[in-house]
Amino acid sequence: MTETIDELDDSPILGEVLGDALDKLRVFHAKLAQEGEPRGLIGPRDVGIIWERHILNSAAIVSFVKEATARRQFKTVADIGSGGGFPGIVAAACLPDH
Repeated sequence: MTETIDELDDSPILGEVLGDALDKLRVFHAKLAQEGEPRGLIGPRDVGIIWERHILNSAAIVSFVKEATARRQFKTVADIGSGGGFPGIVAAACLPDH
């Protein structure tokens, strides 16, 4: 069974994965849930699975960005039009110093 927004909202996994960014991403999530589908940022079937389909999936790049910037292989990160703020907004919330 696919978990819905309500089931994941109180899940400890959100805090474990998103850490200090969780409060910021709750605001982003609420905005997407309210305005994302009418504005074409997410599909109608995505409204109930924003955490898992979009936010947690986007957070998957965070460890790679941390590793690349820690080794100074890359000094900056750019989001060049990912659409709907994915993964850029999620990564920026999780990595405020990058």
